Amino acid sequence: TTFIVLRNGTYWVNATNTCGTYRDTVNYVDEQTPFFNLPGDTLLCNGDSILLNATFSRGNYLWNDGSVSSTKWVSSPGYYQVETSNLCGKHRDSLIVLYDKPLKVDLGPDTLLCDFGSFTKSVYFPNNPTYSWNTGHNAPQINIARGGKFILSVTNRCGTYTDAIQVDKYYTPKPQLRADTVLCDGQILTTTLGIGELQMQGVFPTWENGTHPRVRSFNKTGKYWVKAENVCGWGSDTAYYEFVTTPYFGLSDTLFCYGEVLQYDFSEHPFQYVWNKDYEGDYYEIDQPGDQLLWIIDSVGCLGVERFTVTLCPNPLYAPNAFSPNNDGINETFRLFKMGVYDYNLQILNQWNEVVFDSGDIQEGWNGKRNNIGEDCPIGTYVWRANFRDVNDKQERVETGEVTLVR
Repeated sequence: TTFIVLRNGTYWVNATNTCGTYRDTVNYVDEQTPFFNLPGDTLLCNGDSILLNATFSRGNYLWNDGSVSSTKWVSSPGYYQVETSNLCGKHRDSLIVLYDKPLKVDLGPDTLLCDFGSFTKSVYFPNNPTYSWNTGHNAPQINIARGGKFILSVTNRCGTYTDAIQVDKYYTPKPQLRADTVLCDGQILTTTLGIGELQMQGVFPTWENGTHPRVRSFNKTGKYWVKAENVCGWGSDTAYYEFVTTPYFGLSDTLFCYGEVLQYDFSEHPFQYVWNKDYEGDYYEIDQPGDQLLWIIDSVGCLGVERFTVTLCPNPLYAPNAFSPNNDGINETFRLFKMGVYDYNLQILNQWNEVVFDSGDIQEGWNGKRNNIGEDCPIGTYVWRANFRDVNDKQERVETGEVTLVR
């Protein structure tokens, strides 16, 4: 007898004959061809492990290393393959296991760039780690064309590892001194190397006199040069600075007589002249005593200053001690003699202290009459008193004396 089984279950059959009844039982289970998935190719950090599982119902297992277990612990890199089989068939799968190690990122020593140069910094590690520069780049290499600090972080299964490099940007110095110029004697010209802040990196200057300042002052005529150098190269510049003599005539203090005019003519000298801050010209006259100031300006603009004093010649007061107004044409009047006076007043007093003559004009004399128009004054001695100021010192003075009137 035959029975066709179409589904899972427990089946039994009884068979009976003259000897008796006999039973047997069987369980039927559906089985499938083995199928499983190992992990894809795997990257682990050194020291880590992974469990591979190929288990399937009623399976038999064969790994490429000859082991026959359904699972395998993997703790070393390599190629792993397993075949699982049962009565329905078989299935095979494989993977590659790679191991990362802790990284040592080394960008090398700090360095420098000259002028407009550049260089490429490359760092490669196996197993495709991720790269991250502080500039935003995400590649294992970077082109560096500027100064600064460059930081690289590399990340793999074992962690993130970092290094940095400092790049200094230097430029070949090209000094530019102040242009050739003309200055006045006594002035000071100060100049720098004329190099921008970027070009000043590591610059060492040498001047024609062997000194090395970055700023220098000059006060003498000459040709000057400087050479500036650093690790990238050198440059130089030359300048001529001329210091001209300030114009000066050496005018000295001068005496002149009252009524005289001093003349100063500098038309032969191509300068500009300013007298006493208010008159400009190369010809000047002085008819009064006093302090004089002369500015002399040359074509460069240099200013010479002359100061001198003009003083009247010594001019003492002279007063006759007698006069005789008797119409003989000799000594008819009494007067005082002095040049360069102002605020003048003369009084003549008799023995009773009466003023018989009063005048504010030094040219006017006393004719022996009261106020020059009244009756004749008697013969005798009279006292005179004069008040005045001298144009030389402008001080008020009082002089007194006696004069005898005779007829």
